[in-house]
Amino acid sequence: MKLRNYILLIFLTCAATLFAQGSDGYVCSEDATTYSVTVQVAYGVVSCDEQSGAVITQEGNIWTISGLENGTERTIRVTDDYGCSSYITAYKLCVKPEKQWPTIFMPYDESSTNRDFLVDIEEGPVELYVFDRNGNMIAHTYNGWDGYANINGTTAIAMPGVYYYKAILPDGSVRKGNVEVYKK
Repeated sequence: MKLRNYILLIFLTCAATLFAQGSDGYVCSEDATTYSVTVQVAYGVVSCDEQSGAVITQEGNIWTISGLENGTERTIRVTDDYGCSSYITAYKLCVKPEKQWPTIFMPYDESSTNRDFLVDIEEGPVELYVFDRNGNMIAHTYNGWDGYANINGTTAIAMPGVYYYKAILPDGSVRKGNVEVYKK
């Protein structure tokens, strides 16, 4: 999963007694709803603002603050034995990449396992509109496209070429793209 990284900003208020160094240790959760950040502390105790819901773990001088809500800025405080504090502002925007859909299929090949477009996909059944290069709707289906087109009242396998689609997913989101009908 490729995710964008952002810079960890560090504002030190008492660098003479406390050293806190942010790492590039941002990690997004798999569902992209939370992130964690790892900081290295020379000495001191790490805490996070109360509303964060963060879980803080320590291993030596490495502290990990996890469970931070995606897209929120959080203040992480490092306090030494003398009450001197440094503040770290952490921010991460996690982006869950869109699943890639096929861009080509072969409805003409009876022996192919690639005869249908978007049938039984992980997202669930989609309402699919398929258009030719002139913008004419040639198919409207509810669970993928078998390559058959309705052109001027006649139903037949679409001619090889590029077609455009609009898919409405079960959650109501819309994806648009193109797919090539290929014939050996």
